[in-house]
Amino acid sequence: KTAIILLAAGFSSRYSKNKLLEIINEKTMFEWILTKVETIKDTELILVTQYEELHELLIKHNIEATVVENKNPELGISHSIALGIKNSTHCDAYMFVVCDQPFLKKDSILKLIDTFYRCEKGIACLSFEGTKGNPVIFDKRYREELLSLSGDVGGKILIKKYPEDVVSVSVEKKEELYDVDTIDQKRTIDQKRTIDQKRMID
Repeated sequence: KTAIILLAAGFSSRYSKNKLLEIINEKTMFEWILTKVETIKDTELILVTQYEELHELLIKHNIEATVVENKNPELGISHSIALGIKNSTHCDAYMFVVCDQPFLKKDSILKLIDTFYRCEKGIACLSFEGTKGNPVIFDKRYREELLSLSGDVGGKILIKKYPEDVVSVSVEKKEELYDVDTIDQKRTIDQKRTIDQKRMID
């Protein structure tokens, strides 16, 4: 079983408000991620957040998940990672998903999970033309190292530490790994999104 841990406790400091509630193509960024992960089999869904609004969206869509309140988001992403792991149950691996990648495809996530369990590597991540991105899956043998992270440091430090134990899974389009960090990026998406690009997100 894979724990899908949604990391959604950040301050969106470069956005000036909670970007996960921003609308892109008629859904919030957070809802786009939910549509990709809610029905994946043999997984346990865990949401780590400081925002009640995201919990309410789970209820709205009748999605079962363990909701973990991050009361100290100022401690950085490492704290959210630890909260997610500690609230998972009997999992073989942990997949960490950031929630600001609205164009990520469900097929890419399924391919990532399938590749991880078929290969003998302990870490798997999505990539485009050699550039690694999210989501990332870690075998449970990395549990203690993940729990030992501190500050605003995520699992990428382990990818750099153990390159020989990493398998990269390519996505078809670079937009899948595109994360929205600023209002200007959001405006660009709104202005340039074409009908074909809208089909890509569905």
